[in-house]
Amino acid sequence: MDPKHDAPMVLAPGRSSGARRMYLPGENDWPPVDEYLDPPEITRYERVDGRRQLAFPATAEHGDPHFRLDQLLGAHLAPGYVGSVDLKTRVSAEQELASDTCVRREGIDPETDARYLEELVFEVVYQRSDDDTKSRAKAFAARGVRRQIAIFVKSREVKEWSMAQNGWRVLDKRRSLRDPCLVRPLALRALFSAAEAEVETALALEAKGNPAIVRMKEESEARGEARGEARGRAESLLAILEGRGITVPEEVRGRILATADRATFERWLRLAATASSLDEVFGDEGG
Repeated sequence: MDPKHDAPMVLAPGRSSGARRMYLPGENDWPPVDEYLDPPEITRYERVDGRRQLAFPATAEHGDPHFRLDQLLGAHLAPGYVGSVDLKTRVSAEQELASDTCVRREGIDPETDARYLEELVFEVVYQRSDDDTKSRAKAFAARGVRRQIAIFVKSREVKEWSMAQNGWRVLDKRRSLRDPCLVRPLALRALFSAAEAEVETALALEAKGNPAIVRMKEESEARGEARGEARGRAESLLAILEGRGITVPEEVRGRILATADRATFERWLRLAATASSLDEVFGDEGG
């Protein structure tokens, strides 16, 4: 064993209680999720099936869908949950894996005095082998990760890990992913479309009551109500003029329909009630 690289790396607990018990080889329970063999932020190593391997940077074909995934999940997180990118987790005595993106409960787990284990793990699979992808999924599931979703870039498929099938189950991209971690169902088609991702992001922010979205919605509704009221006043004025046998030229009709000022309409309506010509209502506006 190389003592510099292969000895278990235990980070300082850093908790207010300082009570977290460190994992010792041979124990029957799990090591803490954040007790690392190779410390993150210093190395780019993972441990898969006991093998030490590098986590490589991405190409555009791999990185672009990853960016879209993070955008969508960030907007869809339900209250009480947080998301992470490249979060490394100790999944067994000999394995630690960094998921592409994950969701977990915020805060500290009182049972372990460490962060909570991931509930959702998302992987963007591009060059990784099928065996390696399956091995990672089995390790996360054994540790207790509740759900795992994989985006297979080359085949443009979305799959979910099934413990019952001991393999990946293809999901229908026309459907949505529903989960307690998410504030609303996430449309799977948005994982492959920037335009769809923007729509889904906006809908998720609306569902979360985002102040900016709420304000824009209220302003839009107010504008719609104002337009509706103005249209109603215009139609009333035109009906009164028609009832008095006054022909309204198209240019005057257009002016009436384009006017939103309530005071102007009230003046026109008073005059129209007794008018016998357009001049009596609009003066020079009647042309």
